[in-house]
Amino acid sequence: MPDEAAVRRVAARVPDPPDFDIVDISDRAVVVQGLDEQPRYHLQHSLGFQIHDARHPHRQGRHGRAEIGWQATGPQLATRSNEEKYAMREDVPWTSARLVVADVEGNGRRPPSLVEVGLVPIVAGRVGEPVSWLVRPPEAIAWQATRVHGITNQDVADLPGIDAVAADIRAHLDGAVVVAHNAHIDLDVLTRELPGWQPTAVVDTLKVARIRLPGQASYRLGALVDAYDLARDLPTGLRPHRASYDALVTARLFVHLATDADGAPLLLADLTGTPAAAPPDQLF
Repeated sequence: MPDEAAVRRVAARVPDPPDFDIVDISDRAVVVQGLDEQPRYHLQHSLGFQIHDARHPHRQGRHGRAEIGWQATGPQLATRSNEEKYAMREDVPWTSARLVVADVEGNGRRPPSLVEVGLVPIVAGRVGEPVSWLVRPPEAIAWQATRVHGITNQDVADLPGIDAVAADIRAHLDGAVVVAHNAHIDLDVLTRELPGWQPTAVVDTLKVARIRLPGQASYRLGALVDAYDLARDLPTGLRPHRASYDALVTARLFVHLATDADGAPLLLADLTGTPAAAPPDQLF
């Protein structure tokens, strides 16, 4: 559990650190006042500890953790019409929400640039077809990243950069609850590559799996896919560590995690939360 001095030291390294008050520090979270969503997000992941906004109550959910509705802030919520467009209720079954599962593959640099993004819609509880974009990053793809996802610099040499497809990607993401495995990785890339975009809410299947599936030997996506046979009957041509494959098996994992033993969907509030921080060696 950090003390106030530790929080202040880390906050000083957050881009454009604002003035804010520390209301309370417990073994569960640091409660702050006067800190907007984006700097609070940066502080939380830099500190590796939950940061709660004193303006919004947090309750103990059915799984014994603090439930956090991670809602977007920023220019897209500037007007009432947009507020209504992006309003999201969390006290409803997840099947009532429009969700988009996202997976990104990067160039292995620090910070990583986008090479491939795959999105899979989940509408009315049904997993849709994946859509993906392959782009040329501004810096060459590192060999370490190619070893993971198999995408080479030659594969993208003649492709456009992110600017050519950013509007299409945003059209799929805007207003949706974003689902991802170890979501910090994907959101770190997407929020940098799509300036001004923020997810309406986030479900991190890594965090949910650790709660809903206790005792697993590993919570890596590949391990959970094998454990629950989530790759069965996938479309031909898809393979692990490519964006469409990873997004599609994450969608199947989400449905498995988000459904009770009796087949009833969990509430969205039991699934949304702040994404888990990723180890540095996973940021590609």
